[in-house]
Amino acid sequence: MTDRDIVIRGIAGGRDISTCTARDVMTHDVFWCFEDDAVKDVAKKMRDKEVRRMLILSQDKRLVGVVSIGDISKVEEKESGKTLKDITEAA
Repeated sequence: MTDRDIVIRGIAGGRDISTCTARDVMTHDVFWCFEDDAVKDVAKKMRDKEVRRMLILSQDKRLVGVVSIGDISKVEEKESGKTLKDITEAA
């Protein structure tokens, strides 16, 4: 669940934040990559899935982090620009 989920599905959706649960507002589709995947491959998967964040798992499938388009832009300017362009055009 992200801050965006809380705002869009919770507050803007008219839910009573004091009584709703995380399950009520969370993103149900979860996309992930492994921590040793190439940045270019992660960016491509983000484009294909049209997501701005990707969960990062260890090889034993334990959560080790989250990568955003902003994170990718610090490493791979060309990939992040294409990823952001493709995601925003799809929205």
